[in-house]
Amino acid sequence: NRCLVLEEGSVVHEGEPYAAVDHYLRQCVKPAAGERLGTGEMEIVGVAFLDSKGEPLKEAVSGESLIVALDYEAHKPITSPIFSVGFYGPEGELVGGCRSNWEGLDLGRIRGSGRVEVIFPSLALLPGCFSVSVSVWDDSVTVPYDWHQQGYHLSVCGNRVGLGNTYLAPRWRRAKLVMTEVAGGGAGVAT
Repeated sequence: NRCLVLEEGSVVHEGEPYAAVDHYLRQCVKPAAGERLGTGEMEIVGVAFLDSKGEPLKEAVSGESLIVALDYEAHKPITSPIFSVGFYGPEGELVGGCRSNWEGLDLGRIRGSGRVEVIFPSLALLPGCFSVSVSVWDDSVTVPYDWHQQGYHLSVCGNRVGLGNTYLAPRWRRAKLVMTEVAGGGAGVAT
């Protein structure tokens, strides 16, 4: 399945349906950095960055565990809310993110206070400074109950190196060079 997002008759995004909807929503209801948006029926009342033991972090370590804890308050019964966490680079570009429903978390019908946590067993962000967005949406991800756009900052340290903002976990090796003959008697090429 593919989905197109059009703007004034031109294709501005093409891809998987969930990615296209996400792109559309970010363009239509995009608050300024540090702002909050949402209906307020449910609120994220606390955000914490924790280590694997649940202890607060001053800075995360690339390659180690990071837990993002979201404390919430549902002011009325809410069915299957979807939480989202997004990491942004120094230029405000989205580096990566996730949603609770993508990993199969269904909270069912909730009301009152609670906490959800998203666990990154081996943080793929390279050392640097990142801003973090957190949000909670209705079950169709069309109505934001509460969206903190780039409202939090995360410093990542460590010895990993790479290009960009994410560690790709490459494994290089030396391989045997094999020459093959090109049709028509030309020079061989390595394969």
